[in-house]
Amino acid sequence: MNSFAAVWIVPSDSQHVFLGLRYFVDDNDELAASELKKSAEHDPTSRRLLAAVCDDENRLGEAMPLAKSAVQLAPDDSDAHYQLAHVLASETEWDSSAKELRRALHLGPQNASAAQLLPVILLQSHRDDEAVSSAREAVALAPFNADAHYTLAAALARKADFAKAPGQF
Repeated sequence: MNSFAAVWIVPSDSQHVFLGLRYFVDDNDELAASELKKSAEHDPTSRRLLAAVCDDENRLGEAMPLAKSAVQLAPDDSDAHYQLAHVLASETEWDSSAKELRRALHLGPQNASAAQLLPVILLQSHRDDEAVSSAREAVALAPFNADAHYTLAAALARKADFAKAPGQF
């Protein structure tokens, strides 16, 4: 067998990530986890996505170490911090989750997922003023995102600003 053929026969880490992501989007978490585990040992993207799969299946005992190790392997990856924040939120660790989301937004100011989740977490921890400010930033970042507008309306309603809240629906 020549070496060129061997390249096509042995799947690369990126192929495992692609297949894992595809299975995850198709709601086939078992196959997604199987593919992602093949490259998770040394690939932070695989670890982050595998943490998302475990979080989606409510296997938080597996998700947390994977999300933390993804951040350790790629400390400057906004998406890794977002995934860790998501897992922390699943465990109702609101303050730690908000801290990770702020870090994700510092590293990736255009991370719309982190911008959308932060005001939700702030509302959960009853930090209403921060939630309104953060929700406004999320709407500015993604003005056509209905969830961002809904979160802003919820934050405004929590502060009893009933004049502005309905305009977000």
